[in-house]
Amino acid sequence: MDQIQAILAAHKKELLQLKNVVAVGLGYKTRAGQKLSTPSIVVFVSEKLPAGQLAPQDLVPAEIGGVMTDVVAAGLIKPLLNFDYNFTPPIVDPTQKVRPLQPGCSIGHYLVSAGTLGCIVRDRQTSRPLLLSNNHILANSSNGSDGRCRAGDPVLQPGAYDGGQYPRDIIASLERYIPIREMENLADAAVAAPINDLEINEEIIGAGPIKGITSAIPGMAVQKFGRTTRLTRGEVIAIQVDTNPIRYNGHTAAFINQIFLNKMSAGGDSGSLILDTTNNAIGLLFAGSDIITIASPIANVLNGLDVYI
Repeated sequence: MDQIQAILAAHKKELLQLKNVVAVGLGYKTRAGQKLSTPSIVVFVSEKLPAGQLAPQDLVPAEIGGVMTDVVAAGLIKPLLNFDYNFTPPIVDPTQKVRPLQPGCSIGHYLVSAGTLGCIVRDRQTSRPLLLSNNHILANSSNGSDGRCRAGDPVLQPGAYDGGQYPRDIIASLERYIPIREMENLADAAVAAPINDLEINEEIIGAGPIKGITSAIPGMAVQKFGRTTRLTRGEVIAIQVDTNPIRYNGHTAAFINQIFLNKMSAGGDSGSLILDTTNNAIGLLFAGSDIITIASPIANVLNGLDVYI
């Protein structure tokens, strides 16, 4: 596997230059919809096209450095802010006011529509609890110097799209975030400090308490609870995925070393925590398409924000 990772790293950039390619990572070969046991370089494209519609220089090689490739349709990737979605309501409706506050519910910066509260984390220096979600949910997609947000900005629950109002529904203030820049982002993440005396239930709606953290591996079974699609289950398709630029509100951003999963989310699920089947956190959901879901590895998130679970 180490040899395959080295080959992948050496060829990622050239593969990302090919027409129609949106991301490249490490996974397993599929054939006729069935996953094989053969590790491969997975090349994600916005749409699978017949070879005759592509110039020879834009064809993905059948193998690279002796490693097989697999071309997988990924669709149009975008941050997963709010969109309407048909669902069966759970016992706790995450789009409404949730008290005590509970991960999985609707949340958002006062200028943002709505996303999902992923989980409760703690500051590594002070151990105080903080609310974890995406930069584009809690920090208005800021690159750190664009004035889109500032520390102390109010955070609403539910998010504005779900009826949250300023100042009535303020439950936290923006603490810090990982800036979303043009290239080589490791995570889309931010934390907010809850207001004094806010009652919090740290168990994720529909999923329960977090057991710990672990790393994603291709084929791993996963689950998440999000504001829109609620409790869904899926599988890791590829890891160490680099993407071409994803369109945010007013700018684009490319990511490196991300996790690609099968479709298990929709608009409004951004910020959801991705868990394995024993409730170990593996990533923070932030984007996707009609075909796939994307998460930042949990280690990138925690290290970038200086927090722990």
